[in-house]
Amino acid sequence: MLQRVIISTYKALKAITEKPEAATPGNAASDLLGLLDEIALRVYLALDVNAQLRSASPGLSDSGRKDLYFELKPILGLLTLRAEIPGRHYLAPRTAHNLMETFNGVLSFDPAAVITYASAVCRASSALSYQFDPMAIGEMVNLVERVLADFKEVLRDTSIANALGDMLDIFVRAGWPQAMQLTFKLDNVIR
Repeated sequence: MLQRVIISTYKALKAITEKPEAATPGNAASDLLGLLDEIALRVYLALDVNAQLRSASPGLSDSGRKDLYFELKPILGLLTLRAEIPGRHYLAPRTAHNLMETFNGVLSFDPAAVITYASAVCRASSALSYQFDPMAIGEMVNLVERVLADFKEVLRDTSIANALGDMLDIFVRAGWPQAMQLTFKLDNVIR
């Protein structure tokens, strides 16, 4: 069901963004982006990646989180890559932030896919200025540092290394010195 909602939302966004200026295209687009945000938030909460949001219960085990991640992976793929759905990809900054927190929580399960998804999220949300948010740089730095420390082997795949580089470039253009430092580290790792 969520996949159908995502696909329908992207089709509606495409129709809105491609037609001549309507009276209130911003409100309709904002409402549609809100639907994507709701889905991203539900995935984020379901994966239980934020220990601060857990009550007294321990939450999902790593094994349970991993199983659930792979069940939800098609939804994450649609939200982030927008595969096989034509049109410009947009994500609201709050959606991007929830997805980036999610990706930091599941990176160890599927590093190559998570890097690709995170890069696509940063690209899609950059049109709405996500890259200027201090919380955004924090999540991106956390993800890249973990990749460089623990998952260097996935960077042998040129497409994955390029995705990480593209994500860093978005934050470098926004003026974040941490992104520039990580770009140098990435360069040293892939050489």
